[in-house]
Amino acid sequence: MEQDKRKNNGDFDEFEDIFSASGADDFEDIFSDSKDDVHTANTDADEFEDIFSGRHDEDDAPAANDPYAGFFNDDAGFSGNMQEPASFHHAVNTNPEQKPYSYHYSDRDAKRTRARNGDEIYSGREAADKPARQKPKHLARKIVAIVLCAVLVFLIAAFGYGYSRVQRILDAVNYVPLGTNEYIASSELRSSDTVQNILFVGVDAREGEDAQKTRSDTMMLVSIDTQNEQIKLTSFLRDMYIEIPGYRSDKLNAAHSHGGTQLLVDTLEYNFGVDIDNYMLVSFDMFTAIIDALGGVDVEITAREAEYINGGDHMDESAAAAFAGIELSAGEVHFSGAQALWYSRIRYLDSDFYRTARQRKVISAVVRKAATTSPFTLLDMLEDVMPMVQTDLTTDELTDLGLHALSYLGYDIAQLQIPADGTYESARRRSQSVLIPDMDENTRLFQEFVFNRAEIEEATTEAEG
Repeated sequence: MEQDKRKNNGDFDEFEDIFSASGADDFEDIFSDSKDDVHTANTDADEFEDIFSGRHDEDDAPAANDPYAGFFNDDAGFSGNMQEPASFHHAVNTNPEQKPYSYHYSDRDAKRTRARNGDEIYSGREAADKPARQKPKHLARKIVAIVLCAVLVFLIAAFGYGYSRVQRILDAVNYVPLGTNEYIASSELRSSDTVQNILFVGVDAREGEDAQKTRSDTMMLVSIDTQNEQIKLTSFLRDMYIEIPGYRSDKLNAAHSHGGTQLLVDTLEYNFGVDIDNYMLVSFDMFTAIIDALGGVDVEITAREAEYINGGDHMDESAAAAFAGIELSAGEVHFSGAQALWYSRIRYLDSDFYRTARQRKVISAVVRKAATTSPFTLLDMLEDVMPMVQTDLTTDELTDLGLHALSYLGYDIAQLQIPADGTYESARRRSQSVLIPDMDENTRLFQEFVFNRAEIEEATTEAEG
């Protein structure tokens, strides 16, 4: 072969691997520990000499048969000849001019330093030895470095601005810690380091009314499962007839009117044996503000729901105004905040099972919309709604949630309702319609859902059909 012939004649392949350990390689590895001080006397000069040496061979004409000749010269134009020749001969300069700091440089007295892996690298150059003309490649690197520095400065400034703004938002939150559950020991409550349980409580407190003394309209446990990368929504039906510790048995939503959020959390922990880490008490004004700030949400509705909304039955003035002039049909519809709120609270069309399913459907739509919304829009939204929040989450805990929010928004969403289908019976207690649950079965299903990987499917109810 032609390449072998050149090796037999003492020539060296100018395309030889620059990382080769060969002692006769003209492209000596600049990171090598080689101790060879002197190269073979008849070594041919490499026309692809160190691009950092300052060499500029204007007198060397490209070989006639070399399609890449002159390609790596700074001033040479690209020939456009991309056809591979039959043979790959190159003109070789047999009497090269020795240039400083080329790959042929072998002055072992030059100042060196040693990298952490033990390889020797050149560290310093005398100013007088630097090439007079700076390479365009060096200039390009400087430009890239300047751009990167500018971007870094911008990001630092943006982070500083965003951080200070976030701190102002968090400071506006109404922090109200809860006490210890007096009715069940913490050791009896099931918990996990990879699951954070936050109870969302929605109340319809009127202006001037104490939210802690009203019945809870919405009770939904949001479980953030980082191990399975799932957000799990568990709705507790407000008509579930359950033991309220310290009081008699009653509907679940009565616990909040008896003892506020503290008693509601105590009641759920006492009956279902799951540790509730935190709570967030929100008003319906906050609910509508969040959706409006996101530009509305898209929700799939049924034909019965569309017909019910179009009929305007049981609508108050605000709901009637929100749906004025709108004719809905089955399928995906775009809801404003007021429309989504009324849809979530529909109670006369079917049952509380459907009602809580609608609530989870809207919450899921909010999560999906937030995942595609810019951080600046989310900050604007939080600035408006966080003063309406009451929670036992500290500033540090809220900050940690915020830092991981983008990851959490990408999680799958699973849904459950308690009592689950087939685990209760309808009855009347003290002249009111209630649901009497099978507590053992619902506790088992609830704990399994929260702490294990859940199946992702739309919530169903027995009332369907």
